[in-house]
Amino acid sequence: MTIYGDAERPRVLVHGLDDSHEAAAVIERLAGRVKYLDAWDRTLRWASWDALVTIGSFDLDTADTDHLRVFQAGGIPVGNSNPVTFTHSEALDAVTIVGEEVQMGENLAKNLRELVKRELVPAVLGSSPPREGFLNHKLGVRFTPLLTDLDGRAIAAIYQPVRGLHECWYVPEVVPDLGVWLEAAFAEWSRDLPEVFPTTPDWVDNEQWMTAEEVAADESHRLLEQNAQETFARLEAEIQESAAERAALRQRVDAEERLLLTETGDGLVVQVAAALERLGFEVEDVDAAGRREKREDLRVRDGDWIALCEVKGHDKGATTADILKASRFTTLYVQTEQKLPDATWYVVNQFRGTNPSVRRVVLRGQDDDVNAFAEQNGLVVDTRQLFVLDQAVLRRSLEPQAAREQLKTSVGRFEFLPGIGRP
Repeated sequence: MTIYGDAERPRVLVHGLDDSHEAAAVIERLAGRVKYLDAWDRTLRWASWDALVTIGSFDLDTADTDHLRVFQAGGIPVGNSNPVTFTHSEALDAVTIVGEEVQMGENLAKNLRELVKRELVPAVLGSSPPREGFLNHKLGVRFTPLLTDLDGRAIAAIYQPVRGLHECWYVPEVVPDLGVWLEAAFAEWSRDLPEVFPTTPDWVDNEQWMTAEEVAADESHRLLEQNAQETFARLEAEIQESAAERAALRQRVDAEERLLLTETGDGLVVQVAAALERLGFEVEDVDAAGRREKREDLRVRDGDWIALCEVKGHDKGATTADILKASRFTTLYVQTEQKLPDATWYVVNQFRGTNPSVRRVVLRGQDDDVNAFAEQNGLVVDTRQLFVLDQAVLRRSLEPQAAREQLKTSVGRFEFLPGIGRP
């Protein structure tokens, strides 16, 4: 049977733009025949058309569109329209996206990944939330997200509804260059249906028109890309696992070693004792010994050598009152032990709510009091210095014995000298 008026394919309906739109030139180049619609036309014979390009919503209220390919920019995603109620998206639920962040869909082909990254991500991030999105809740729908928020709500996707059309490429209207998206969609449709979409620029990529060598090379390239994607996915999983381990480690350190820089009271005393023990000292918690009279917090020993250690934490700066208290504990020690300790230490975590890097020197401007304390073998130790000293030993840049000697031989203000005691 002879058919007259059979136009060159593909035959494309266009809605939401006219021939003056910049995307129209791309459509005219890709299509065999183009018809621009001002509105939905009930007289259309849908079987005579291969594709629909629409900016904004479009009602497809006929079942005679199962073959149709659709490219849509913005609006309510087409497909699954009820012919009686004209309600949309039985399988795609419209949602409002309020988050700023976006992420690329999984397992996209290389050309789509590059297109999403280059054209879609900057356009979407350049628009402020709330944004339009949709979810695929029902089974039976082929649904490939191109870009989503962090909760899986699609901003752009390629999907096939339960009924109503063969496929839709949906992107938000904010994309700056519809032409590159149209070329990608028509190229994909050409690979699936070359007899209907034969005019795409990359028709030579269709296996039907490739040589055997090209097919083999194409398959090898595809396998390499697949391996690269799998490797990337594995490395990404390892990165996520490493990030979780780092977060758990930070939480543990915050609750232990870093309390030297943040805590006060008994919690600080415990961590000072733990740090000194890591340096090789023997540490006695005097309060835990059950003495009736208040004494120093810790007694620190290295063989026969002994230091009395008073530990304090302050939201503001260290105080000379703490030095006087430490000196009083020295007097009590002499009364009971009939000898002087080798040293008296005042260990203080001052300005504990601020960044340790910007805290000022302990007892700044009170050098006379510090010097008087030094004359009694007194040592003021900022917990910042103790933390750094402890970590130098743990990192093996300083021997424990050298660290102990620096503390034992210092008076006045303690200053850790990293260059001393290196192996």
